[in-house]
Amino acid sequence: MGGDDAFDAVCQKWNWAKQGQAAMAKTVEQCKIAVEKMLLSKKVTERKTDSYEVKEDMISREFVSKKDMPLNVWSQYSQVSTFSTLYLKPLRSAGAKAKASAKVKATKLKGGKKSDDQSE
Repeated sequence: MGGDDAFDAVCQKWNWAKQGQAAMAKTVEQCKIAVEKMLLSKKVTERKTDSYEVKEDMISREFVSKKDMPLNVWSQYSQVSTFSTLYLKPLRSAGAKAKASAKVKATKLKGGKKSDDQSE
């Protein structure tokens, strides 16, 4: 396989961002639930303060499932969209990589000191 430091650096940054995004998504969901509870307790659908305004709306979407209609109708009216998707899978944890890097540096330093001691 071989290493590509620039590629690995971008993937490491991407992986870090994905982890942060997942944590933030959880926080966003917790905040939304808390606000919904506050609105429900006051029996209102909107609330405004000096800093924020929140409005709760009901949204309806119409959809149909493939199994709910005849095949010929589905074939005639269905639309397909194709797009590229990237998946990131860390093979080694960042901690393991840092530990391995530190071990290599320590080995180099020890080797360097021995050669200095031997030269004297």
